[in-house]
Amino acid sequence: MKVILLFSFLLLQVSAPAQELLANGSFEQENICTEFIKNCAPEAWISTSLIYNYYFEGVQAYEGVHYSGVIFDNAYARRKGQHSFLCSRLLCRLRKGHQYNISFYVWSKHHAFDSLGIYFSAGHFLFEKRTYKQLEPQLIVRDLTGGMGGSPAWRPLHFVYTATGEENYITLGSFKRASFELGDPDDIDKNYLIYIDLVSMQPLDPHELLCKSADSMKTVIYNENERHNLLEKKRAIYRNEPPPVSRAGATVEEHIDTLLIPDILFATGSAKLIPGSQAVLDSFCKTMASLASDSLVINGHTDSVGTLQYNYGLSADRANAVGKYIRMQNRGGLPAIYVRYHAFLHPVAANSTPEGRTRNRRVELFLYRHEE
Repeated sequence: MKVILLFSFLLLQVSAPAQELLANGSFEQENICTEFIKNCAPEAWISTSLIYNYYFEGVQAYEGVHYSGVIFDNAYARRKGQHSFLCSRLLCRLRKGHQYNISFYVWSKHHAFDSLGIYFSAGHFLFEKRTYKQLEPQLIVRDLTGGMGGSPAWRPLHFVYTATGEENYITLGSFKRASFELGDPDDIDKNYLIYIDLVSMQPLDPHELLCKSADSMKTVIYNENERHNLLEKKRAIYRNEPPPVSRAGATVEEHIDTLLIPDILFATGSAKLIPGSQAVLDSFCKTMASLASDSLVINGHTDSVGTLQYNYGLSADRANAVGKYIRMQNRGGLPAIYVRYHAFLHPVAANSTPEGRTRNRRVELFLYRHEE
């Protein structure tokens, strides 16, 4: 990975752009379906159980007021083994070989369920010709029996996924082949459900950001308002020959060059920049103006002298002082500026010596150029 420009000063830190690859993972934004003009589904997510409820509202939600669910069995003998799956389109194409964090929360009224899996595909799961029994999810939990059942007790699940580069869609659901022997079902249709909330997927690499087309892809996804009968017709039409999938932009890699500046100083215990610091910042601003950069990250760090709360405040004040100065010197053409502050939690040297503490008191500037 090629580098474009990092400055390391004395003292502070920054906050990163959003990396969320899934739209509406909290299920709080409601889809208004085309048929009934009713908010009976979450935006960006489609269930393969087109005639059953899979969108829920109430205090049982892990966060907010909405959550979703998938069917993992049915009490009727003729419907034994019935499953449903929850699908969504990724906002950006994944990079082959790169890793991604996936997390969500689950709960169920029933103790006996397992094989909850995540399936990535190039095409929409809704048009999949094979049954779920013929598919192997890339990620799976084989046993979720412990601690489940009864009143809502949400359990966090976390996965790390290595991409092939062919992923366009994500699908959640139970891939268990055999049926269960269970108690009372969840609804009048005799379904047994796994409830899901707060689904998130982000690159493991903090320097891998969303593609430039993420917002436009989100608009496309949100404009898919067919649910019920119209979605069933759409599936019938495309089951044998699925529609082509438009290729999303890939996630963005950041290229960083590094330059260390050891004598950007502040007045002792203060966020005030001394004149020597200002001269170095002026030079940096001239360099930044000549580069096609997209964002500037300012990280603030301190040594371990004093309380954590005090050092958080000091690192924040110093990082913000640097950001304010740069904004004043560059009134036009500035990249996005993000400020973070870490107090003494990320030392680069031992705080047990004066030399180490001097190295740890620093402000780091990272200038990024993004490439697809």
